[in-house]
Amino acid sequence: MPKKKKYDDFANVEIDRNYQIPEEFPEGTYGEPVNAEQPVQSEADNPNRRPYSAFNYENKSLHADAQRNMPNSHPPNDFPAEDTED
Repeated sequence: MPKKKKYDDFANVEIDRNYQIPEEFPEGTYGEPVNAEQPVQSEADNPNRRPYSAFNYENKSLHADAQRNMPNSHPPNDFPAEDTED
């Protein structure tokens, strides 16, 4: 009987770990009466997480060696010291 595969996280779990996604309503649901008097506790920022933007490449590994066609354009990665995406 073959061994089971090691558990892998789903893609959305990996995105949540690697990207800082802005919250639509950081103070809670609009008009929420529950916990109205308690201040919102924010999570500590993780320096390894990068901001999620619609203007970034979705899969940076596919575009790692591709050069941009515009003159004086910057490389297409957020972290120039890293070669690959984790």
